[in-house]
Amino acid sequence: MRIALAALTFSLTPVCLPAQDEAPIHAEVGEVTDVALGVLSPGEERALTFLLSNSTGEDFQSGNISTTCGCTRPRADVVFIPAGGTEEFDVTFRAPDEPMTRISMVWFSPVDAPGDRWGIRLTAEIRAGLMADPPEVRLGSVAVGGSEELTRTVTLTNHTGREIEITSASATPECFRVDPAPEVIPAGGSAAITVRFSPLLQAGPVIGELAVATNSPERPHLRIPLHAEIAGRITVEPDRVWFGFVRLGETRTVTLTLRGAENAFAVTEAALDAPGITATPATAEGGLARVRVDLDTGAAGVGIIDRDLILHTNDPIETVVRVDVLGMVSQ
Repeated sequence: MRIALAALTFSLTPVCLPAQDEAPIHAEVGEVTDVALGVLSPGEERALTFLLSNSTGEDFQSGNISTTCGCTRPRADVVFIPAGGTEEFDVTFRAPDEPMTRISMVWFSPVDAPGDRWGIRLTAEIRAGLMADPPEVRLGSVAVGGSEELTRTVTLTNHTGREIEITSASATPECFRVDPAPEVIPAGGSAAITVRFSPLLQAGPVIGELAVATNSPERPHLRIPLHAEIAGRITVEPDRVWFGFVRLGETRTVTLTLRGAENAFAVTEAALDAPGITATPATAEGGLARVRVDLDTGAAGVGIIDRDLILHTNDPIETVVRVDVLGMVSQ
């Protein structure tokens, strides 16, 4: 016999959760009931016992109980609640290993009407013992060879009930620097670490890392990606050498045009370690410099081309310019 869904009402009382008041949490069939688990640490488990009450005059037999997250484990696959009776239902929630907001559904539906499901939504905020804000630092852009220094602050927040000691804080590569870090972050408090970036003499993106070591058992090593961009004085058109898709036996030529931001300059050397590919600087004219890049597929052979062309210039600041050399040689 099919049970009419509209006649079923369940009241759920989380036995192990601190209750805000004495009234039970009710779940109406066809609706979603929210249960907030609060802030949990990675790997922390929360065992919940619900008291399911069947206030109808008919027995309730569920189909397979399902969840949307492997972090939620019901005690049983099905549940039976006699008419007018109650049944305890246990769920264990295990917080994921990474900081996040996790929402997990526990779905119930009658065995003879699997599409008429309703459920309980468990929501938890996963916070490590120590968290960084922002989790990834982008310091911005600075001119090559300039004296400007980029600075950003990373805030470390201690979500535990005890103080955390910072044993070391360093950044790599050397163009990133870290100001002396605080030695202790109080329980529930925060501390700031300042990261600085000084431009190199070569334009392009720079990727680094801020490494923080602590005595926190939950997160003893905190690694924060660092990003900065060095804007060049010299522009290259096109911005890369792209030979395209070339058949064996064919040749290709790409000419690069370099423009200086202020003074006229010349390319003094073109270094490229790639069989079958040669780069030849041309005479500078009108403040422009040109480099001819030739591909001989017979010498290069079949395969993917992915090389770096290093151009040395007599510019007083930007002495090196790097250009990608890309392509594909096929039979």
